[in-house]
Amino acid sequence: MFNLYVFVYFVTSFLFQEKLWFILVTNDFMPITHSELLDLDYLLVYYPVITYVACWWLPTKAGQLKELCMTSRRCRHFLGSGNRLIVGTDLVDKGDPQWTSFRSAIFILFLFAVASTLLKNKLINKYFNNRVQPSVKVYLNLAIGIVFLFYIHGAGAMFPLFFSLLFHTASHFTAGLETVAPATTWFLAGLTIFAKEPHWPVRKFLKFGFLFGSKFSFLDKGVFAGEYSWHLSMNLVLLRLISYSMDRHWAALHLKKPFLQKKVVVGEEEGKPSEVVVDYLYKGRVEQDLPFESYTLVNCVSHAMYAPLFLAGPTIPFNAYMSYCGHGDIDRLFRKDYGDAAPNVYHQPYLEHVHGKAWLDIILYWFRTFVGFWFLERGSSLVYPFALHRANLLTSASPAMQGAAVWFTLCLMWLKFLVLWRFARGWALMDGVDVTENMAKAWTNNYTISGFWKGWHASFNKWLVRYIYVPLGGTGNKNIAVWFVFGFVAIWHDAEAKLIAWGAMNAGFFVLEHFVSSRWVKVMEKVGWEDDDWIARQFRVLGGATFVFVLMAVNSVGYGIGISGVSRGVTEILFTNEGLWFASGSYVLLFCVVQVMVQTDKIEKSYDWVTANSVKHVD
Repeated sequence: MFNLYVFVYFVTSFLFQEKLWFILVTNDFMPITHSELLDLDYLLVYYPVITYVACWWLPTKAGQLKELCMTSRRCRHFLGSGNRLIVGTDLVDKGDPQWTSFRSAIFILFLFAVASTLLKNKLINKYFNNRVQPSVKVYLNLAIGIVFLFYIHGAGAMFPLFFSLLFHTASHFTAGLETVAPATTWFLAGLTIFAKEPHWPVRKFLKFGFLFGSKFSFLDKGVFAGEYSWHLSMNLVLLRLISYSMDRHWAALHLKKPFLQKKVVVGEEEGKPSEVVVDYLYKGRVEQDLPFESYTLVNCVSHAMYAPLFLAGPTIPFNAYMSYCGHGDIDRLFRKDYGDAAPNVYHQPYLEHVHGKAWLDIILYWFRTFVGFWFLERGSSLVYPFALHRANLLTSASPAMQGAAVWFTLCLMWLKFLVLWRFARGWALMDGVDVTENMAKAWTNNYTISGFWKGWHASFNKWLVRYIYVPLGGTGNKNIAVWFVFGFVAIWHDAEAKLIAWGAMNAGFFVLEHFVSSRWVKVMEKVGWEDDDWIARQFRVLGGATFVFVLMAVNSVGYGIGISGVSRGVTEILFTNEGLWFASGSYVLLFCVVQVMVQTDKIEKSYDWVTANSVKHVD
């Protein structure tokens, strides 16, 4: 059973990529038959190696890991019953508290998402005849968001609202001041991070009992505390508040200095690949200033507490959110010319709610999301990597066992975030907000550090580019700006030593990758190789396999066995015979897998014209 699961998972994970999926289904999967994926070296070498590992080695190690967990009382403590329709009576891994909390409420959340969307559309149809004023959608979103906020956090909802007021007030007085506004925004960002961290001193004072006296301490516990603590939502709320403050600042600055405003002209994107068109349309929503009267406290809170994206993201900047609510000229122009129609048709011009034909696309999107849920639930019943990590049982395991555990951890972690983010995006799509797809590529289809972070939490990547990377110099100052980017990401997640190390390692290897890539381009020019040459591809694959090792090690530092665990694992790999054999075998496997990754990238680039031709005006 497990060997079939792993094999199907590996193949299916590629089909979760939105762009690749679109290219294949619109061309009857012909791009595969016309690619090098069916060449002899793939059929005789690469696929047999991948199949051997997927159908024998990984299932064998999974069985050993499962047995290791079942023989430990500490490990069994992190197991529990799963969805009976999927796993029957089998136990599932509940060692990841974030996913355990979400999966227990996923069907209730889905019902709430559908009900709130239908209610809003009903109100729009009945009382506004499909032609709502921008403020109406903002207020409807605000009402749903506030109800959702108090349900999730109880009385603790007052703290996110307080920080929203704090950012708005500071922005009100500083917007347009070139140095003061950014400095104030980032000071408040640091203060918010400092305040939300449970291990830092400020957090313990942010309780009603301490702030208002013991007679109000009942608001900190029991039914008044909500489903979980408010500080767990502040990471994403903080991104929205920074976005609001900086977008307002730039709008005020551009009123003083109009020549600084970048104009987005509808029509410039015609004839370009569809992902370029979609990015162009969305980029216009993000970068085009709104009328300054749009930057109000009500709009700020409506954006910060927007229910579909509140729990997990994806991240949507303030300008883009307000554009989808009908603010500014950019929404009117884009809907008039395209209706956000490439490549997925989700909207009809001038209508603020999703129209009938679009539901077919959205239902398919939800279906694929629940396929991901099935894979995650089933995978969590076949192997227990999170429980093993929580029980600290892998420190004495062999390199092969540790390597298999890391692979299973990354597989299930990718599926977890895929489901979380696509659930949220599916809800937003029903509401008429086409936010960036967070999981743009499968984790098994990334062989560069830069490519990995563009495809993993892609909306956050775009947020970082807009609000940190570009202000610090962008590509002209890449090797310096990237340290600030990963530094913020590490502290934003959790201010602890292993994540600081994770951020520093990502930044360092990112700079190294950029250096190696630029040198490689010069070498290819010197020897006269082209990208499609067989020998050039082998060197490219070797480099890709190396960086996959790096990615797995770095992410294990931040989200797995930590600094000491990775150090111990590297030592065992380098200085034991079993470790050397495991490293050699892993390198062979990665070499074969990266060969497939290179070809899927080539398919996407070669068939850009197909998606470009799908761009149609919506009448």
